[in-house]
Amino acid sequence: MTNSTYNIEENQKNVVYTSDKLVSNMLSCVKDEIERIDARVLEPACGDGNFLDAILRNKLNSVVKKYSHSRIDFEFYILRALMSLYGVEIESNTVKICQCRLVLTTKEFYCQEYDEQQWVRLLPIIEYVVDTNILCGDALSLTNPNDGKPIVFAEWSFLSAYKVKRRDFVYEQLINQADDAEIVVSDRNNEGFIPKPIRDYPIVKIFNILSYAQI
Repeated sequence: MTNSTYNIEENQKNVVYTSDKLVSNMLSCVKDEIERIDARVLEPACGDGNFLDAILRNKLNSVVKKYSHSRIDFEFYILRALMSLYGVEIESNTVKICQCRLVLTTKEFYCQEYDEQQWVRLLPIIEYVVDTNILCGDALSLTNPNDGKPIVFAEWSFLSAYKVKRRDFVYEQLINQADDAEIVVSDRNNEGFIPKPIRDYPIVKIFNILSYAQI
């Protein structure tokens, strides 16, 4: 397998790394979607981030083209791009590699437009978002293999004046209807459901989201 560290004899958890060429070919089929800054993407077996990093680069290219003239807008939409990416990976060390990779890619794009001192100020917020969205978990059992707890994702909702609201949802309840889910019916009479969050955070300015870590 090209560009892969896969070793079938040492592979205990069926970890397979997708080649860069295959990633590029697959993403070309959804090019318009992955260039949308706020389009949410979940990679349930993200490995060290081949797909997520490629998608992030597409999103950040869009941010540069549209918002690099204003630093506050540039930073706001960089954060929005990162907040739209979610990943689950069973190997905790590989999770850390993926998280670091996304941070370094963001730094690469940021420092092409603004200086590194400004990046250092933004870095803790970037790391918080990446640590929140890229999680250690088993996509089959929908739990963290280290402690058995359910995987929980943060939903980031954006309001006016650079404000954001976070709500946390259990992954399993996003894909399987829970007893307390709200039932909805579409105009075509198709039944669906709206899951309930397990935690609701106050609205804050996006550059103050580190306050969530204190709640």
